[in-house]
Amino acid sequence: MNSLHQILADYLATRRAMGYKLQHADRRLLEFVQSVLAQGSSCITTKLALQWATQPLGASPNWFASRLGLIRQFALYAQAFDPRTEVPPHHLICHVSRRPTPYIYSQQDIQRLLEAARGQRDRLSACTDMTLLGLLAVTGMRVGEAIRLDRRDLDHNRAVLLVRETKFGKSRELPLHPSTVQALGRYARTRDRLLPLQYSSRLFLSRSGKPLIYSNVHRRFHRLIDRAGLATASPRRPRIHDLRHTYAAQTLIGWYRSGVQVQSRLPLLSTYLGHLNPTMTYWYLSAVPELLLLVSERRSLCQEVSP
Repeated sequence: MNSLHQILADYLATRRAMGYKLQHADRRLLEFVQSVLAQGSSCITTKLALQWATQPLGASPNWFASRLGLIRQFALYAQAFDPRTEVPPHHLICHVSRRPTPYIYSQQDIQRLLEAARGQRDRLSACTDMTLLGLLAVTGMRVGEAIRLDRRDLDHNRAVLLVRETKFGKSRELPLHPSTVQALGRYARTRDRLLPLQYSSRLFLSRSGKPLIYSNVHRRFHRLIDRAGLATASPRRPRIHDLRHTYAAQTLIGWYRSGVQVQSRLPLLSTYLGHLNPTMTYWYLSAVPELLLLVSERRSLCQEVSP
């Protein structure tokens, strides 16, 4: 039998080869394996899994369930190499898993956000935030994808943006509207004028001339939400990721309103968003009431005209 450490290394390598980033799972599973070995065991047991998953004391049931689910996936893999492995059952930890209701931005909301960004004192910060938020709104890109863009990823002549090695290890090209290409060009000229000496090839830079940091982008966005007067918006405080939800939802709404066959076009939207399959994209249908209404109306119309 392979050691538990070796099984974990093989498991993580296999998952990464399938396109999973595993940014936190590798560290947590290593902690779990070390905990198992520290208890004098050489294999996964349900008792040890539950003991590790329910730490720290006082955390939420959803947190405990998430940790146990991480172990379950690993245990299913490990069982093929060590038959002594116990796979913890699903029902050990009761929890309610709900995806947060997305905030769908109106055009007025986005305009208020851009005006809040424009009003910042620092010229580069204002220009960076305006351009970044505008790009997220018109492409539905993930924040991490946008801040990792390199200057060479923008093809001005073809009006195409190359998004490299994204969430599932795939790259994709995004066709851009001419106005988006112009906006990115204006940002680049402003950036180069305000930062004549720079050592990063990233498209978006902070005022120190360094690449943007994911956590800092989120903090600045929260401040912009406050300045734009959207902090008390319903159903909840808007997130920057909701710009991606808005793009997907508005695209689907537009297709339904124009009468096209949405099912046949959905793979195109999935590819544009960087989803693995249309099933992931269809979650937006259940998340947006306006979309559900349009789907219901389309279904009713089809039933009326069918023989």
